[in-house]
Amino acid sequence: MKEFLKKAIKKKPFIFLDQIIYRFTDHLVIGSAAELTYFLVLSIFPFLIALLNIISFTSLVKAEFILDIMRYVPSDIESIIENFVNNLNV
Repeated sequence: MKEFLKKAIKKKPFIFLDQIIYRFTDHLVIGSAAELTYFLVLSIFPFLIALLNIISFTSLVKAEFILDIMRYVPSDIESIIENFVNNLNV
């Protein structure tokens, strides 16, 4: 086993894999990804509320246009946005 490790250490694929594993654990990639996902999820709804409030004060976008765009969002979010848009008086 020791001979295998001595030979493998000098090969580039082993060095590459070793460096990836080291950097992955040393730079806390999983924790950073979890933090970014958490803050992204928390920021989606305030952004949508602010965007729809801004749209309600302009005449640039009609409610029908917003309802057409909503077909690209998940159904749960679509129902929330649809109720909000219907209450905008646009």
